[in-house]
This record gives sequence, structure tokens and C-alpha cells, in this order.
Amino acid sequence: MIKEKTVSVPKAASLCGVARSTVNYWIKSKKLHAKRSGRNYSVPVKELFFFLKSTKRKIPFELKSDDLVPVFKAYRPCWDYWKGSEHGDGCNGCVVSDNQLEICFTAKNSSGLHCSTRCSECDYYQDIYLSRIQFINQFDFPAAVYNGLFFWGVNSSWSKICQIPQKDFPGTGIE
Repeated sequence: MIKEKTVSVPKAASLCGVARSTVNYWIKSKKLHAKRSGRNYSVPVKELFFFLKSTKRKIPFELKSDDLVPVFKAYRPCWDYWKGSEHGDGCNGCVVSDNQLEICFTAKNSSGLHCSTRCSECDYYQDIYLSRIQFINQFDFPAAVYNGLFFWGVNSSWSKICQIPQKDFPGTGIE
């Protein structure tokens, strides 16, 4: 078991069974969050754990601990999440980025939205929001999660009542 709160890039690479360059790529492409210490990076153990879990990679025995129960990834706006990726190239001029909207899927019906991916299929939505709302699927009675005037998601009972597929709810306005 690892007791440190952070590990070096070489240690992270060793734990994951990959080259240091792979871990550096994860960090530089903002897939894995790390802290810079001079010329080197240190990777928070929790971030490494969450990254491996979210990418469906094998969790090394050394990282398995009751202290690392996944709760939620830290919130980041979509344009920051996608920065440096091919998808992020479309953020310039997007209504969400230009207006600094906190929750991107609230603009899903806007003509100024540059994202063509359905919210429920979007990696950003699944990575940042879905984990926050999946608990509602435990309920047999209708349940929904909303913020302001927009749904984040609903369970199957709610979907049946409204006769709208669950995947269409993120960003649907409450009227």
C-alpha cells in the first residue's frame, strides 16, 4: 500500500506498467492531473487512482485502499477539460466558452454551440457529471437531478413517465 499523497512520474509509470513518457503524455494532455515541483511533476495518488479507474485500466494492488473510494472528479469547465485536444479546437467561438457557462449542456439547443456530440455520449459529461447523478438509478420511484432550470439526468422511472429517453434529458429545460 502506498502511504504517500503523491508519487513521482517514474513511480507512477512503474505502478501502471508503462513508460515514463506515457505518464508524461497523460499529464501534458491533461488526462492525468499532476503538480509541478521545479522541473518535475508529482502525481497525487488519488488522481492516479481516479484516472486509472475512469480509463478502465487495471488498478495496481499498491493503490487499492479504503482511503481512495471514488467520490467525484474535481469540476472543470468543458473548455478547460478539452483544452489541447482535437475536440477543444472547436471551443473558440462556442457560446459556452465565450459566455463562460458553468454547465455546458444547458446550451444544448443553442445555435452557437460548437459541440456536435450528444451530451449523454460526451466524455466530458460522463467524466464530470454522470458520476454525480448515477445514484438516482437505485430508486424504483421517479427521480431526477436538476440545477437551476435544467435537468442533469433522470432515472428510468422518470423517463417512462415523461416518455422521453434518459439520454435526451441532460440540459433539458424545466418548464
